[in-house]
Amino acid sequence: MSRRMFLGRWSAYIQSLALGAVLSVAVSAPVSGALVVKSSGPAGVHFSMAGLQPVWTEWTGADGVVRQRLEIAGFSPIAAGGGPRLPQRGTWVLVPAGSRPELVIRSEKWQAGHDHLLAYAPLTVTRLDGNGGGKLVELSLPPEQALPQGYVMGDGVAASRARAWQARGGSAVELGEVTTWRGRRVVQVRIVPVRHDAHGRVSEVLESGNWEIRFVADRKAAPPSGRPRLDTRGDTRFAGVF
Repeated sequence: MSRRMFLGRWSAYIQSLALGAVLSVAVSAPVSGALVVKSSGPAGVHFSMAGLQPVWTEWTGADGVVRQRLEIAGFSPIAAGGGPRLPQRGTWVLVPAGSRPELVIRSEKWQAGHDHLLAYAPLTVTRLDGNGGGKLVELSLPPEQALPQGYVMGDGVAASRARAWQARGGSAVELGEVTTWRGRRVVQVRIVPVRHDAHGRVSEVLESGNWEIRFVADRKAAPPSGRPRLDTRGDTRFAGVF
C-alpha cells in the first residue's frame, strides 16, 4: 500500500515515497488551473497554481435577482448551509511527528471579480403542517431574506448558514486542524480562490499563487501512536478519502 504526502484529490499530481522522504515529482510547463508541487520533503511542501480563469454563468434566484455561477477549471463548486457556491479543492497532508504545519504565502495574484453576485445553494428547513408536525424541504433563500411564515430551521442550520455567508478575504489557502488517521498526523488543506462580501458580491478571483506548508518543530506535537493500520475496519472518517 503506497504512503502519500499529498492524498485525495491531488494524488494525480504526486508520486509519493514514505513519510519524511522527498517526493519525486515530474514538473512540466504549468497547465491552466493545475496544481504544481515544486518540492516536498520532511521540511515542508512547496506548491503553486497559475492561469486560473473564471467562467461566469447567469443564474436567477428566488427573489428574481440575477446572480452568477462561478466555475474554475480544476475546482469543484461547493455550497454549504444554503451559502454561496464557491469553487474549491482540497486534500490531506501528512505531518511529521514532533512538528506542526505552518502556511507561508509566497505570492498571490488576484484578478477583478467585477462585483458579481454569487449563486447560492438551497437551504434544508422544516415546513410545518399545522398539526404539530413538519416535513423537511429545500428552500431557495437569499442571504438577506428571513424564513417565510410556516417554516423553521434548527439552531445548527441557522449557525451553518451564518458561517457560510461570512465575508471572505485573506489567502486562498487554508489549513485545518491537525488530526490523526491510522496513527498518522494529518492536516486538511483547502483552496478557495474567491474573495467576497457578506452578500456574496465578488471582489476578487485568484489568478495565480505560490505557497509553502512548513513543518515547524513543536515539542507539544504528539508522535505517531504505534504502527499505522493498513486496513479500513472502523475507519469511517477517512476510508473513503485516502
